[in-house]
Parts: sequence; C-alpha cells; structure tokens
Amino acid sequence: MDRTAILSLPFARNADLLDQRNTGTASGSIPVLTNGGALSLDGNLTINADNEAANAVLTFGNNVLAETLQFNHTTSGFEFSNGLRISGDLETTGTMSGAVHAQNLLTSSGALSVEGSAYAHTYYGTGGTLRVETMGNATYSTIQDLQNIFHSTGYVDGGEITDGGSETINVAAGQGLIRSADSGTGTLYFFDWPASSGLSIATDTIRYVGVQYNGGNPQVVVKTTDSWDNNTEFPLGSVVNETGTLQILHNPQQVGDHAARMIERSYQTSPFARDSRDGGLMLGETGTRNVTVSAGALWDRLNRFDLSAIDTSGSDTFDTYLGTTLDTAGATQWDNQNYDNGGVKTTLTTGRYANLWFYMESDGDLVMVYGTNQYGNLASAEAESAPATIPNRIISHGKLIGRIVFKKGENTASSIHSAFTTTLSLASAADHGNLAGLTDDDHTQYLLLTGRGGQSITDSVEVTGTASGRILSFGQRLTGSGSVSIRTVTDSTTAVQVLDADGGTPVFNIDTANERVGIGTATPETELEVVGTMSGSSIVNSSGGSYVGTAACYLTNGTLGHCTAADATSCSCAAN
Repeated sequence: MDRTAILSLPFARNADLLDQRNTGTASGSIPVLTNGGALSLDGNLTINADNEAANAVLTFGNNVLAETLQFNHTTSGFEFSNGLRISGDLETTGTMSGAVHAQNLLTSSGALSVEGSAYAHTYYGTGGTLRVETMGNATYSTIQDLQNIFHSTGYVDGGEITDGGSETINVAAGQGLIRSADSGTGTLYFFDWPASSGLSIATDTIRYVGVQYNGGNPQVVVKTTDSWDNNTEFPLGSVVNETGTLQILHNPQQVGDHAARMIERSYQTSPFARDSRDGGLMLGETGTRNVTVSAGALWDRLNRFDLSAIDTSGSDTFDTYLGTTLDTAGATQWDNQNYDNGGVKTTLTTGRYANLWFYMESDGDLVMVYGTNQYGNLASAEAESAPATIPNRIISHGKLIGRIVFKKGENTASSIHSAFTTTLSLASAADHGNLAGLTDDDHTQYLLLTGRGGQSITDSVEVTGTASGRILSFGQRLTGSGSVSIRTVTDSTTAVQVLDADGGTPVFNIDTANERVGIGTATPETELEVVGTMSGSSIVNSSGGSYVGTAACYLTNGTLGHCTAADATSCSCAAN
C-alpha cells in the first residue's frame, strides 16, 4: 500500500480523493492507514459507483498470489477465484455450481441441487429431496427412489424367538426395513419393532412368526399359514408345538448385507457352475485317442470364467493324475492300458474295462484322473463313481466335466459320458397298446402267441374263452369244467392227433377232411379203422345187426371169452 503523505488533507471526512486517487466514498471518519494496515469504515463502502468498470473486481494479496472477488455483469453473480469458506449458515435461493464444501452438515429444507460436486461430513434432507443423476425427465431421481427400488422389506437384526414357557413364545425387539403398502416400488422405511412376549402357540400346531407394518406401528404377529407379502410384512421364523414341547426355527427374511449373502450362497451351493445357457464343456474324442472339449464358461461367486475349446490332436494337452499324484504332464492321448490300483498305475487284464475322469479348471487347463478299478463288462464300469481322492488344484478351482469308459487296448472309447447331461424321468404308458415292440420275438423265455414255433407251457393254463391255433400240445392233461370242444380252423387228414412220447405213429388220429377216425394209424380208410386188436362184449354191424369176424367176447357172467364161430349169425362165445 502506498504510505506517502496525503497531499490535500490527512484526515478528511466525506472525502472524494485519497492520495489523489478515486478510491471510494463513505460517510463517517476514514482512518486511512492503521498500524496493522487495515481499512476500517463506520458506514458503507461502494465499489464501481459510476458503473464504469465492466466487472468490478476486489483483489486480495499481491500481484503474484492474488485472489479476487468479482461481480460479473454478464451473469449478474459474484465469482470467487478460489474456495469460499463460511463458518455460519449459507442460504441460497438459486443454484450453486462448482464444488461445494461444508465443514459439517449440508442441509436443505427443499430440493438441494448442486451443479458440480458437493462435499460435507453429513448431508441432511429427506430421501425425496436428495437427487441423483438422471437422463431427461426420469420418473425416479432421488435417493429415496434408489432405496425403494434396489432394497427390500425384511430383517436386519434382533427378533430372536425364544420359548416363553406354558406353550408361549417371546420375540425380541429388532430392526429392519418395511413398506407402508404392498408395492415393490413403494416407500421403504428403516424401522425398529418392539419386543413381544407371551404369544400363545396352540398344541399340535405349526405357527409362523413375523413382523407387520400395522399402520406405521410395527408389531410382531403369529400366523396360521406361511403367507407373507414381503412388502408390508415379513417372516422371522416358525414354531412347532408337539404335545406341549416347542420346536423353534429362527429363519427370517434376511435383507441386511444381502449382496454378500447372495454371493456366499452361490459360492457354497453352486461352486464352479457351468453356464447352462451357453452350454459347452462337452467331452469328446477325435483321431487316435485324442481328447476334445467344446468352449464354454464356468461361474463362481459373481465371476464368469470363459473357457476356450480344447483339441489335443493339435497343440492342446492335459495332465494326468493317480489320485493326488501327477503322473504325466502334457499328455495328448488318453491311456487305453492302465487304471489306478490303490495309487499304482496298473495294466488292465485283457478284455477288462476302466474309466478316465476329466476335469476343467477355471484357468482353462484340462486334467485327467485315472479310474480306481477294472471291470469285466461295460455296464459295471459305467456304474463306477467319480474318484474320492483328487488333486488340490481340482478341489480349489476345477469342475468335473465327464469321463471316458474304455476297453483295454482299444483306440475308440466304449462310451463317453458328460457330467452335464440331464437324465429325464419318463412317464409310464397308461395303455399297454402304446408300447413299442410288442410283436418282437426277443424274449424267448416268454410265450409269443404268434410267429414262433416250438413253444411250451410248463405250468397250468386256464382258458375261459376259446383256444385256437395250429397245434396244441399238452404235457399232462386237458380238462374242462364243461364240455370240451375242439374245432379246427381248416379241415385236415391229421386235424387232431394223440401221440406218444416219441412222436411216431399217432395213437389216435382224427381226419376232419374225410370225417374218419384212426387208431394206430394216421391214414384211416374207413370211418373207423383200428390197426391192431379190438375187443368188446359184442361187435354188431350197425346196418344189419349181424356179428362180424373173429373177436373177443364177454360171457353172460361178465368174464372175457372168445368167439368160436365167426359167421353172420352168432359168435358162439366160449370161455378162454
């Protein structure tokens, strides 16, 4: 500051000139320079009273580190060249732009809008007045909207359910979030609920315990059904009263730290899960015992691991293990000779089968673990479970993708199984006629009623209707509770026959073509032809009534005799 003597008047009242410069006007005394170099006014100080300056500027400091306070005529506003610190309250009816810093609280009785950055230890205002960035005239724009949409009704802490004695329960006070209306975008409130005691649980019932909004006065409730809208109410747990003894489960609708809990659940229940929509990671083979795996992805926690396809007929390889011991690094062909025999790689017996188990790691490496047994047939090999002992690298970040089942020495897999193939549970046929292959003759231990010869029944068969066919063969006897009728489909000279065990000349033959019966012959030439001896009490000619030929006869006392005369009039039966 210029400290030279004032030329006109050292202490002027209402002076227009100080040190020959137009510095300002004021009423009252003006001590120009004090010992501290301060300018003190008893009245008002006007800067740019004649409006000659485009922008009136008040400069603080020297020319090097000067800071300014300027009134901008264009924007009709004050501009600070550096930060503005206010130890009291700052009230604005317009918009603040730029960075705004508050030493402690930044409060607003209405909407708070800052064009730039706002800094404070605490921002205070209702959720509906603190706004977030929007695009255009967005429906949702406030911190409260963010709360309503991205969070949910539910439990945060407290609310333990305990046995209160005499078939009652007590529920501790707790904290949570709740909505005033059953709407997924309705206002969501933080709240506390009071403790409740002596809640009755009826004998031999199940009761469900939770918290309700209750018109703004939240309360613990006991319900007979497990039904909660999870907006204006949510569950805390359930209680079973079994003949006076209470079984209590504290199982609330947990929303506190929900993101971490959801990640934890995924990590614990679905470690390294395959991306089922993209699919892939299907095990196969190509060339001579080379391994292929299609591209795919694994998920763990909220992380996705994209995995490229593998083909070991090219530059890709895999590592092999016997349990936890590395056997071969950089293999390109699957082993068709060995299995893991208690940790020792052992050659299979000729004709035996074994398994090779394949795992994909999250870093894209492929690992094979030998099966732990050999089997006499393919079905037995396919029944083997995955190895219980596997390398730590698989335990930590691997996923079983499938297995190859092979027969010793063969260069093509007997079967390849994917760990991701879904086995469907098929419905049974309601109508036997809907089954396929009913006429196939592929179960020779059962009767096929048409199409196969040489069939026999070793047990009794009951026919309540008509039995028909080309040949009926009975091992012991044919019986009927009523009349037994045998009728051929077409006439034949050997339509019905009774044969002995050797199946030679029929003992009895019915010729339906000529209507003849033969005994001891398959070709009867008369209505009845007997080859051999025929006996009876008498033999009568049905046309003339005369005796015919020499034959056996019966005496009057019933004993067997023989004819001594064989003429047309008498037998002359005599004793033998």
